[in-house]
Amino acid sequence: PVAGAVKTRLAADIGAQKALDVHVALVEHTLGQTKSVAHHCDLSFWISEPHPQAEIWTDAWGGTLSCQKGADLGARMAAAFDALFSGGYARVVLIGSDCPALSAAYVEEALVALRKCQVVLGPAEDGGYGLVGIERAVWPEVSGIFSGITWSTPRVLAETREILDNTGAAVTELTEIWDVDDLAGLIRFEEYLETL
Repeated sequence: PVAGAVKTRLAADIGAQKALDVHVALVEHTLGQTKSVAHHCDLSFWISEPHPQAEIWTDAWGGTLSCQKGADLGARMAAAFDALFSGGYARVVLIGSDCPALSAAYVEEALVALRKCQVVLGPAEDGGYGLVGIERAVWPEVSGIFSGITWSTPRVLAETREILDNTGAAVTELTEIWDVDDLAGLIRFEEYLETL
């Protein structure tokens, strides 16, 4: 949570400090929406660099705090999966912190799906995804799904599907969700909060 390092597309419209405020609000909203899952799953925060705000979140919500490793988003996600699977987890679900409609029920749906398939994706309206879950047994075969992706483009999900098709892994896709990347997404988030 550092001004100028988060929500950079949104910052172009509203400034770095306001974009940081939105980022913090989105993380806290996501934690609130998914808190019931944490009662039976371990929670792990993956941040780009140590920061007092992240420690506040782990103190409030529990879980572990780890620093991301890797040159791009794909490398960072792959490193998180590597670390968690090496730590003994059988199934791991990574969620984005900027998908307001991502709920505990949605994460539960992903966890249930992972008992029947090997990979689960939560497609996003913008062509990416806000959730990815993988079963440890298939990780060696599918670990390449984060390589060679043109991140932050509408091609992310399609490119991921293409890679997965070549692995033979059993894949389930959940219903489409939306994320907050720009001013239109922020307006939608504000309107969504009024419905809760």
